[in-house]
Amino acid sequence: MANAADAIGAVVASLVELPLRLARIESQQREILARLNALAGASALAPVSLDVAAPALGKSVATLRRLAGAGKLPGAVRIGRSWRIDLGACRSTTPEHIAELAAEARR
Repeated sequence: MANAADAIGAVVASLVELPLRLARIESQQREILARLNALAGASALAPVSLDVAAPALGKSVATLRRLAGAGKLPGAVRIGRSWRIDLGACRSTTPEHIAELAAEARR
């Protein structure tokens, strides 16, 4: 009987603690969203060269050049003979990508 009472007590204690855990999670979520919004605001910087954009996007310079030339790279602008890319315009905003950014922000 004592084991059953202990188990019930543990369940009740965890249920009492649940709102506190949810509040902490919501607080962390707000913090992550604030960081993501700050990162989105930082994307208003000047477009970068292909050499800088390639590692940030996980592509090779040649791939980016080919995509930009074909008009398939959002945020790509040709200036003279070189390409400049607005990183904020060509990053994905899928839920999976946002989850990756959130995980990176937590690290």
